[in-house]
Amino acid sequence: MKCKRCNRPIKENTYGDEAYCQGHNIPLNKLRYETIDQIKEANADAGQHFFDPKTMKFWSSKVGSDIFHGRFFITSERCGDETRRYTIREAKPNGHIETVGKFQQFDTPYEAMEYARCFLD
Repeated sequence: MKCKRCNRPIKENTYGDEAYCQGHNIPLNKLRYETIDQIKEANADAGQHFFDPKTMKFWSSKVGSDIFHGRFFITSERCGDETRRYTIREAKPNGHIETVGKFQQFDTPYEAMEYARCFLD
């Protein structure tokens, strides 16, 4: 596994389970993404398909450009003729994406952003 910031190898900490980036000496659980493109690259490097065009089209997904606390971001999905709704996602250090709370939990992007800003970290 490599650091998503500097692409250097990651080593295991001898004091516990946390893996550290050799370049930044940052615990992976504290690693922060700075751009959506970094998250997309990490996801693809992990062999995941969250951002693949076919996946995005199937869900009519859109990805917000803001990142909260270095790992949270917002997507919106619209299933069929339903109203577009918003979901908070977490980009894990290993590149995987997880849903925070419930899928399509928020009615507006502003509700999702406020929640991500104030209640997550």
